[in-house]
Amino acid sequence: MHRAKLGSCDAALAERYAERGLLRADRQLNERTVRLSPAGHSDGAKLGYKKDQRSRHGLGGLIRGRLFVEQNTYKEFAARYARLESSDVRAAVWTLRVAATTGVAFWLSAQSQVLVWLCGQALLAVAILQWFILLHDCGHRHFFRTPWLNTLVGHVASIFCIVPFSPWRAVHAQHHLWTGWKDRDPTQAKVTLGGVPRFLRVLMDVCWVLWIPLFTSVFGIRNFWNLPRCLKHFTRSRHEGWHHVSSMAIIVAAWVLAWGVLLPQGFWQFYALGFLGFFVLSDPLLLSQHSHMPSRTADEEEVIANKLWDQDQYTRSVVFPRWISRHVLLNFDVHIAHHLLPNIPCYHLGRVHDELKTVNTIGWWRWLVAAKRTPAHVLLLRTRLETGYDF
Repeated sequence: MHRAKLGSCDAALAERYAERGLLRADRQLNERTVRLSPAGHSDGAKLGYKKDQRSRHGLGGLIRGRLFVEQNTYKEFAARYARLESSDVRAAVWTLRVAATTGVAFWLSAQSQVLVWLCGQALLAVAILQWFILLHDCGHRHFFRTPWLNTLVGHVASIFCIVPFSPWRAVHAQHHLWTGWKDRDPTQAKVTLGGVPRFLRVLMDVCWVLWIPLFTSVFGIRNFWNLPRCLKHFTRSRHEGWHHVSSMAIIVAAWVLAWGVLLPQGFWQFYALGFLGFFVLSDPLLLSQHSHMPSRTADEEEVIANKLWDQDQYTRSVVFPRWISRHVLLNFDVHIAHHLLPNIPCYHLGRVHDELKTVNTIGWWRWLVAAKRTPAHVLLLRTRLETGYDF
């Protein structure tokens, strides 16, 4: 695998920095600094379009939403949230709350009335999404303060959302490391618009319009269930390779056991529609975070990973009502704050989000309407710098 140059540290060390929220890089930017006031707001017109000097990598032109340019400004910002540390108690409460939601969903799904059953499956879709969000935070190793609890709950969550924990952790660490580099970020499509056959473009567009969750399905299978790819590109040691294999085996074993207990009829009654609902919810939520945002391509050159304080320009936060954000999405929609401070657990992110005022923050309904009006192949394979779409 091509290992890109990362300033004075090698790629493996940089991956560990990214996992801890401490990624460093040795780039120098010739740009104007945007400083935050104590309340966290930008200084008027300073938050807007910024000239980027790295056009040869395809970004060119103008970039919106820069909050930080120099390291010291970012450090001042991050220092204000240093007290927001991981808590075993708070993480346990959030985990029990998700477990309770799942239990209520199963109970409703066991009822004979069709309307009650549908409510149970709808609630289960939300619960599975929440299990996925817990898996996401456990993969960062910061949901619980105690390390082994992150691993335990991560594996439990993986059974519900059917995403292997160890491959998720490895691939997602690379995503944070290479955010903004389209052909380095393993979660981004590396093909160009011209490289996609016409029938695939039509398929993508039709599935997107009809709410068929094609993208979440392909995303999960390609990145987390493709064992040869995981072992080749996202394994730093034999020990980690066994973790990938065992993570998949845990899910398979759990579902074989569940299938034997529930039998096919029970599976359709208790889980199938809820799991489909989870995929339907995940498609727009996941695509909202980076799709159609500015990005660069390395084109086999040795490039340097973006610093944490650079990543807001490549990331979007879709704003929901506060109670939905906190109690339904567990702050998973607060994505800019997560990329700026990836070491802060989800139960603290809402407090960070309240201070971040950037044009890359957009209301959920405005984004959904604009995105659904955009052909999927354009939404995924082009950026707003190319199309001029303002979302």
